[in-house]
Amino acid sequence: MNACDDIDELKKVAGNIVVCQDPGMEVSLNVQFKNIQAAGNAAGVFITNNTHLDIFIQSPFPAIFLEQKDGDVVLGYIKTNKTPKASIEFKRTILGFKPSPTVTSYTSRGPSFSSPSVLKPDVMAPGDSILAAWPQNIELARVNDEMLFSNFNLLSGTSMSCPHASGIAALLKGAHPDWSSAAIRSALMTTSDPIDNTGNPIKDIGSFIYNATLTPMKGLKVTVEPNTLVFKEKNEKQSFKLRIEVPPQLNETVSFGYLTWEDSQGKQVVRSPIVATSYSIGR
Repeated sequence: MNACDDIDELKKVAGNIVVCQDPGMEVSLNVQFKNIQAAGNAAGVFITNNTHLDIFIQSPFPAIFLEQKDGDVVLGYIKTNKTPKASIEFKRTILGFKPSPTVTSYTSRGPSFSSPSVLKPDVMAPGDSILAAWPQNIELARVNDEMLFSNFNLLSGTSMSCPHASGIAALLKGAHPDWSSAAIRSALMTTSDPIDNTGNPIKDIGSFIYNATLTPMKGLKVTVEPNTLVFKEKNEKQSFKLRIEVPPQLNETVSFGYLTWEDSQGKQVVRSPIVATSYSIGR
């Protein structure tokens, strides 16, 4: 269905699983999601590089979100089969996902805008998609027209992370009754683990980090500043300076090189050519 932007066309296949290709605009995924819900399709498969998927976790209809590389496999299957078939399996728990944990897009990173000298927050705790107790008499979710109820729910936010930190503080207070609140906070801050299950620093999925590499250019000193760019949102602009130091006369008439920016996960690479020449331009 490509961009899934035509509700009338979506209604024609209301009883089918629909595959949507996210064009990558600011709210395009939200529009696709709402269109599938309005059209009453059986399920939605959304191919997107959008990492801010927290708001779609409790979908009112069966849905799955795929990165572009995985989505290409699905599209290839559809194009090479006259009657493609699909199913979505529920009630599965996948363990060992890497990298984990990560910092969600809505996490407060600090420092405070009103008081930049106050470096908060002190610690982070698990608070995204936490399996928590839920009242039996309150609707958990709605799939099409059917209301669902459960003893548990997947919840996110400060209300989920605070009990984790508070519980650890309570355990410390029980083990060390003489410790003050400041001592407990210090213990939490100085012993918390900043490493994920891949052995690397915990990543911030709410930002996109690109690191620069330069190919060596014979006889030249080439530097870029800064060598890391951090993007917090789509369409954000960042700047850098490329500096080339050359001797009075190059050994080579023309020297070539590249400036490469690669994201921290190694999924996206952009490259710009660098050319240095000893030709003189007459005035």
